[in-house]
Amino acid sequence: MKSPRLIRSFQLASRGLTLAWREQPNFRTEIAIGVAALALALWLGTGLIPVLICAMVVLALELINSSLEAAVDLASPGVEPLAKQAKDYAAASVLIAAIGAVAVGLVVLGPPLLQQILVWF
Repeated sequence: MKSPRLIRSFQLASRGLTLAWREQPNFRTEIAIGVAALALALWLGTGLIPVLICAMVVLALELINSSLEAAVDLASPGVEPLAKQAKDYAAASVLIAAIGAVAVGLVVLGPPLLQQILVWF
């Protein structure tokens, strides 16, 4: 028997994803990059798991960043140095995850991609 509470949790989470898709351009961009990286991994026959984990971490941190920004804006609508600091820290977490994802992409996808490019020439 399905738990109504569990179903409600999934409904709320789905609504959050829909809202993020609609309201957050960076979220849409990160999804597009993640899908492209996964497609490249499939095409190259490399490990999908590291690419998938990196994409999910970036997306999750983007959602946390957006959540924190909304909460800070609600709590502190004016210019407040600590509010700016909190928002900057959250944005930095997304940046660090994205840099890490690029590094993993270079390690996992780089060599087989380079090999494919060299075959063409």
